[in-house]
Amino acid sequence: MRKVYQFFAVLLLGSLSAASSFAQCNPSFSTPTVEIGSACLQSPGTVTVPVTTFNWGATHAWEITLCALLPPGASITAVNSQLGGQTINYDPSTGEISISYGDPGGCGNLPLFFSSLADIEITFSGKTSPGTCVLIDACKPSVIYKCGGSGEIQFVSSFQVAGCAGEICLGSGVSSVSVSGTVRNAQNVPIEDAEVYNSLTSGFVLTDANGDYTLSNLPVACEATVDIWLNKDDSPDGLNTLDRDLIVQYILGPVTLNCEQMLGADVNGSGMITSFDVIGLTNYLNGSSTNNGFAGDWRFYPQFYPIVCDPVNNSVTSPPNKQTVSINGSSVSGVNFTGIKYGDVTLNAFSKAEQFSSLDQELDLKVLPNPFSTHTSIQFELSETSQIELQVFDLTGRQLTARQVTLDRGAQEINLEANDWPAGMLIYDLQVNGIRHTGRMMHLD
Repeated sequence: MRKVYQFFAVLLLGSLSAASSFAQCNPSFSTPTVEIGSACLQSPGTVTVPVTTFNWGATHAWEITLCALLPPGASITAVNSQLGGQTINYDPSTGEISISYGDPGGCGNLPLFFSSLADIEITFSGKTSPGTCVLIDACKPSVIYKCGGSGEIQFVSSFQVAGCAGEICLGSGVSSVSVSGTVRNAQNVPIEDAEVYNSLTSGFVLTDANGDYTLSNLPVACEATVDIWLNKDDSPDGLNTLDRDLIVQYILGPVTLNCEQMLGADVNGSGMITSFDVIGLTNYLNGSSTNNGFAGDWRFYPQFYPIVCDPVNNSVTSPPNKQTVSINGSSVSGVNFTGIKYGDVTLNAFSKAEQFSSLDQELDLKVLPNPFSTHTSIQFELSETSQIELQVFDLTGRQLTARQVTLDRGAQEINLEANDWPAGMLIYDLQVNGIRHTGRMMHLD
């Protein structure tokens, strides 16, 4: 059975229906308050705006007046209530929207009103310019009527309410836009076949061999949030005992890791580098499907987002797994992500479909001598003319040497001089036509 891991690293776009934005301000509810929600309207039509009242006490009748500040060329053609018992009037000459409840002329058998959601439907026509918003606010003093025991209006209170203004953001009339970007690992190697989703359209798009993607034909909205996840079965692991050894040595003290490496070392996603991460990666490398944390799975975050870590306390903070993108009437590019696999401390995991677990056997790969003092060589056999890339790193991730050559079919040897290399364990990374093998070698004093 194909096992798919979804790691928030879905293009979640703002709804075209009335999406309340009550969190945009925090009025004091100790006074009578009117809070008006916001909405997004791409083209002329009807949109629902939430209107909520707070701290009005027990009333028998009330009236509030809202004002809509319209852009040139736009007009409101209808205003309706979605809640029974309310009366709504709109004066196009002033832009005032009056919402009332009850009969202020007499009490009768009117029920008490405390607070309620008075959703209103507003229909726009005319021009809609991208980036233009219709401001809606409580613009006149509101009036509350209360009945006395004799059945007559006994108390009338008029006050300027506190609260939150809302807005209806207008689009450009464009039916669709696109969002594009690229997905790469921490060493800037493209991550191929990452599935990029969005919430307005079904399905997904795959990143190509360059790690690029384009989400096309997206309905225009006010805001977009991009999340990415990658199918585990579509890529080689890129994890080995070297990653585990680096975590062990980091915990014990001889090795330091940068923040990206610490993110890879946080196998169980706890935010701390501990022996549990060593156990999780060990279980994963041994083929166990239990107690292995998230080893082998990808986490994605916005490119260039600064990873926060504390090497002294072995802690690292997970970056956000999505980006918020404004697409009000125009396409957006450069929505890029970085991917790091849980357990990938050497940061060399990629996502092409080729397998490389048996590359050393296929190439008859050897490091001779190993350990070595002043020099060593990487020896291997090629079945065809190939593009070769070789890098050597110390355990801090510092690159010691790099080679890029084209070699013919047959036995090959790359000689390495270790004149100023540090003593201890080193990491070599050999790629043959894009297929990678990582191994260890020991440099002696």
